[in-house]
Parts: sequence; C-alpha cells; structure tokens
Amino acid sequence: MLQENDNSNDNDNNNNEEELDEQIEMDKKAPIAVSGNYVYVAWFNDQNTPNNNSEVLFRYSNDSGVTYSDKINLSNTTNADSVNAEIAADGINVIITWWEQNQTSHEPVVRMSSDNGKTFGPLLNLAKDGSLG
Repeated sequence: MLQENDNSNDNDNNNNEEELDEQIEMDKKAPIAVSGNYVYVAWFNDQNTPNNNSEVLFRYSNDSGVTYSDKINLSNTTNADSVNAEIAADGINVIITWWEQNQTSHEPVVRMSSDNGKTFGPLLNLAKDGSLG
C-alpha cells in the first residue's frame, strides 16, 4: 500500500507567507501627523535598502509642508523587515511605531522624539517584559 506524503504544512506555510506579503503590500501608506506648523511623515520602503529589507523612513516639515527635512532611516534593521508604520504628534513630541518581522518573530517597536523629529531616542521593543527606556 502506498502512503501519500502530506505536504499540507508546507502549503500552509507558503500560503501564510503569501498572505503576509499581500497584506504588507496593501498596508503601504505614508501616515502623517501635524502639530502646529510641523508636518511629520513616516513610511516603510523596500527599495534600494542596503540589506534588501523594508525600513521605516521619516521626514518632517517646520513650515506647514512647504519644505521637508532629509529623510531619516528610523529602523536600520539588518535581520528583519520594518513595516506598517504609524505616527502621532503632540507639541514637540513625535512617536512612531511599526512592526519588526522576520521568519521567526513579529514584534511591535517604537521610537520617540522630544524635539520635533530632529532626533529620536533608541528603538524600544514593546513586546519585551519589564520597563522600557
């Protein structure tokens, strides 16, 4: 009697990866936040990155969107894709969150600025236990 080889797990994994890729493609957007004359934009990009992975990029304008700063790579990851950026601002504070994902993990992270986006604090992994910062 011949026994059939069950490849359903392999097919499920491939389908999950394809669904995730499709979701990432659908989620590509450049969310903005506004506080006073400042306009903040964050997005993820997988074009021309050093490690061929997705990175979260950021720019700000201090003249209501007429001109923008040089872009800043906020994620700089070497072993994960950085996707689904979200942004919020209040006064001089800017908070950007996104997901770091690879074959073994999918974790939310955040970086914060307290000077209108000119500089950002360290990358904080929100999924870690205990205090952050």
